[in-house]
This record gives sequence, C-alpha cells and structure tokens, in this order.
Amino acid sequence: KMDAPEGSPTVDSLTAIEGAAGKAAALARKLLNFARDSRATGSCDAVAAASDALDLAGTLYLRGVAVTKDLPSSAIAVSITGNDLENALILVIKSSVLRLKPVASAHLTVADGPGPRQAQVTLEVQGVRQAMEAEEAVLADRLAAAAVAVVDAAGGVLELRTGPGVEAAVVTLAR
Repeated sequence: KMDAPEGSPTVDSLTAIEGAAGKAAALARKLLNFARDSRATGSCDAVAAASDALDLAGTLYLRGVAVTKDLPSSAIAVSITGNDLENALILVIKSSVLRLKPVASAHLTVADGPGPRQAQVTLEVQGVRQAMEAEEAVLADRLAAAAVAVVDAAGGVLELRTGPGVEAAVVTLAR
C-alpha cells in the first residue's frame, strides 16, 4: 500500500481503490467457487444472452460509449446457461473498462463456427490503454480470470486478446 500525506486527496482515492479491489477479489472467489462446484448444465440462446449482457454492461460501465452489435436474426443455441454467458461477458467488459480509459467503443458479434457444432461470441472493447495502479491491474486480472473460469466450467473456451487500445474476448461454445 502506498503512503500519502495525511489530508491528501490521494488518500481517498487509494482507499476507494483498495476497497474496490477487495470487493472484486471476493466476487472473483465466489464466482470461481461457483464455477468449480456447479454441476448445473444448460443451454441458452447465445444471441439473446450476449446481447442482454452488453445492454446491462452498457448501463453500468459503458455510458456514452458507441456500442454496436453484429447479430444473426435467428437464435444460436449453445451449451452454457444464459446466466453464465452473461456473467462471463460482463466480467470481461468490467476488466476491459479498467484497462482502457477512456473506452471509445464496444462491438459484439455472435456467429457459427469455428468448427462444426460450435458457436462463437466475440466482444471487442476499444479505448486508450493507460498506466494502471497495481490494485486496478490485479482487479482487472481477477475479473478476467473469473470470466475464463465460468466459461471453462461450462465446457467452453474463453480466449482473451489484447493489443494497442483493444481488449477482446472470444468465447467458443458447443452447440
């Protein structure tokens, strides 16, 4: 923990970051435990679940951000519960928001492939990558790890990709 002069506005910021990191760590632990212990199997429409996740994240984390969706007109059934897919995408979005400040845009695509009987959900968040406080970096990593664990528990694969000003997540699920 960094020391700051007493009465400095930095103290309040550091305290808030420390509190947020603690809450995120607790949430990540709960999600990891749930993913590890959950034996529930299910399926959902990836188009609806992914769209709902982006809509919810838009109201929470992406206010004023250009959000676009490239979605098929028909449902794509996948082997994951709607709640799990939504949670994984929201965790990825929150992680991306911590890494990219400000966030400029978010784009969601749901499509068949890459293999037979598979579907892919791709989420790309663009913004400006800034230096992060250590606590924020840990929080962003834990959120991303929790998302990977949720998808992994459902038998899917979540690949995280980063580049200059881009955070992307590609979720591949069985149909």
